[in-house]
Amino acid sequence: MDYKKEIITDPEKLGEWSVEIATKENKLLQEIVLSLKQTMRANNLHSLTAPQIGYNKRVFCMKFGKDDYRTFVNPIVENNTAFQFSRETCTSIPDKTFIIPRFGNIKVYYTTPLGKVESCKLAGMSAFVFQHCIDHLNGMLVSDIGLEIDELFDNATDEERAEV
Repeated sequence: MDYKKEIITDPEKLGEWSVEIATKENKLLQEIVLSLKQTMRANNLHSLTAPQIGYNKRVFCMKFGKDDYRTFVNPIVENNTAFQFSRETCTSIPDKTFIIPRFGNIKVYYTTPLGKVESCKLAGMSAFVFQHCIDHLNGMLVSDIGLEIDELFDNATDEERAEV
């Protein structure tokens, strides 16, 4: 069965806070996870959230390595450290790049689709991607919290960038 979905790019549809979802024997959760993974594979994505494919639920998938897709249900970020800036793009805002303030090290708690509560520490790009996904679950886009980068910014001197 084909669960692949279109990726939503309408900011109005992506601007809502997502609600938690139960995990035990939940057919809707199974459908969401299959849709996320198939859509990620079809579009060669590193992450995708349920709101981006039309489900207002606190679920997302991230890719770690070649074929290691992990699902995070009702995730929470705790213990943030190493504040820095991340250069990010978003599938829901095509052809634009943003600079976003992020934490470089985070500890996260989440539930697996089978109902097991887990935690892990993430650093660097994994931490940035996880926070980007949390923003989607909270109804925020990178355009809401970041500075759009254009050719002028990329060609600016370090002094000019510091002024921005």
